Amino acid sequence: MKIKPNDIVIPKPVCTIIDKLFDGHYTLMKFTTNYRFCFGTLFPDDYFKWRWAIEVMSKGKTASEAMMNEINVFYSIGEANYGNRYTIDHKRNDFWNEDR
Repeated sequence: MKIKPNDIVIPKPVCTIIDKLFDGHYTLMKFTTNYRFCFGTLFPDDYFKWRWAIEVMSKGKTASEAMMNEINVFYSIGEANYGNRYTIDHKRNDFWNEDR
């Protein structure tokens, strides 16, 4: 399936956060089974950090659903703690204890 420019609509509450707090930056990924979304631009410096960042991004069957899921996360953890969501704590998370 080919995505056309008008297929993705950014909900207004998401646009507000993107514009006011992230200088218009966001990351949207489309996979075979779902979309993943986060505010801002990801800059992991190695493969495992990239995998971690993708793992914690909000998912949805549509781009809009992924965006709205992320806005719920944003409000539940708060603006001040949002950046910590993408910080890896090897000791805290089982993601790193699994065989990959």
